[in-house]
Amino acid sequence: MHRLVRGAVFLVAIMTAIHGTAHPQSSDPATAPLRSGDRLLVKVWLDTILADTVRIDETGTAILPRLGPFVVGNMQPSIIGDSVRRAYSRIVRTPAIEVTALRRVTVLGEVRKPATYYMETHSTLREAVALAGGITEIGALGSLTVIRDSVRIEFHEWERRGDAAAVIHSGDVLLIDREPWLKRNLLSVISGLGVLFSVLYTATR
Repeated sequence: MHRLVRGAVFLVAIMTAIHGTAHPQSSDPATAPLRSGDRLLVKVWLDTILADTVRIDETGTAILPRLGPFVVGNMQPSIIGDSVRRAYSRIVRTPAIEVTALRRVTVLGEVRKPATYYMETHSTLREAVALAGGITEIGALGSLTVIRDSVRIEFHEWERRGDAAAVIHSGDVLLIDREPWLKRNLLSVISGLGVLFSVLYTATR
């Protein structure tokens, strides 16, 4: 039995050495690495301000101004800035650089400006809807549907939430549904029924 246990421990050690140690995912979505389709806003202060928004491709690489390909895959957003500054220091003397990580989020449905937006990594679902101009007059206020990695997630009372669960993820698609027709037209229906009842009452007197 002891030999079997020692053998199992040895096998785990070998597999770890081959594949590397597994790191648990952070419970804070704001620290999750950027993904394909996300962007970096880079401002390089030289004689003039060189600013550009660069896309991260399928390999986790961004093409930075005057620097070229730079891999940001598997980096936490908070350390990308320091890494980019170190890379620029090899080609530019004492550069002043601002780097902002932006996640790609699409807001659709009953909002005033449905579109794809690029937002800072700590942004919330509420802020994404606000950026899209807010909900229209016929939009449903109670719930929000998020399509995340092909999974539909329903968020209730999302406009009041500020916890980690309400922080956006890369590639999120937010859907605001319409209120049911009857709810939107309840006053008109009641008014119409009132008129009809009045007509019928008068006709039957």
